[in-house]
Amino acid sequence: LFRSSPSELSTLRGYFQRQLGDLKDEPDRAKQLLSAELSKQENTLSAAALVLVCRAIFNTDSFITRE
Repeated sequence: LFRSSPSELSTLRGYFQRQLGDLKDEPDRAKQLLSAELSKQENTLSAAALVLVCRAIFNTDSFITRE
């Protein structure tokens, strides 16, 4: 099981907040990031920002080379 350090969690929270701010200015981009199911969510901007956070996590070396 992978556990994040407080520093890593802080970085991810900051990244989420930055993406959320960027997506507020680009609502069409936010919609493009979401599946049909996620686009039904009440807060699509948060859902889209979380998609970007997940993409960032999936692209980390520690995720790719899980041991």
